[in-house]
Amino acid sequence: MRLHRKAAFLNLFYAWFILSAVISLSDTQPKAAPNAGPMVHGAFFALSTGDFDRLISWYRDNLGFTVDSSRTTPAGLRGALLSRQGALLEVLQLPAAKSRKDWGIPDKPESIHGILKIGFEVADLDKLFSTVKDRHLNVFFEPTKPENNPLRTFAVKDPDGNIVQFFGK
Repeated sequence: MRLHRKAAFLNLFYAWFILSAVISLSDTQPKAAPNAGPMVHGAFFALSTGDFDRLISWYRDNLGFTVDSSRTTPAGLRGALLSRQGALLEVLQLPAAKSRKDWGIPDKPESIHGILKIGFEVADLDKLFSTVKDRHLNVFFEPTKPENNPLRTFAVKDPDGNIVQFFGK
């Protein structure tokens, strides 16, 4: 009987210890600002393209995205979900969609409303920029450090002209 009490005490002690560790770890997680809504992490973007295979290859081969799923509907819509370190990218080829050029919209970011660019934070900005240069990607602007910003940044254009901006130290 004494042995059962000792085992029960040890189980209770271990349960308390684990619970205390979980509570103390949860206290170290970032907190949302008051009234800021739920915490978010990662990012999700969806891009419409006229050349499905080319755009998927560009994000996979140049930015390291992995194709998680891909499908084509009977109506001809093609879609794929790509991911990389918490970021999700959906690529769609919609049968009736037209490019900005087909709609007569100038290829100038300042000429349109809506999503202007997509962006990612990276661990090593210089290494990524070196890779971008080695692969002769379309650099939109060179690395710079905006005033009052702790991070540096640069941007490229993907094959459809979408601006992809990177931030890092």
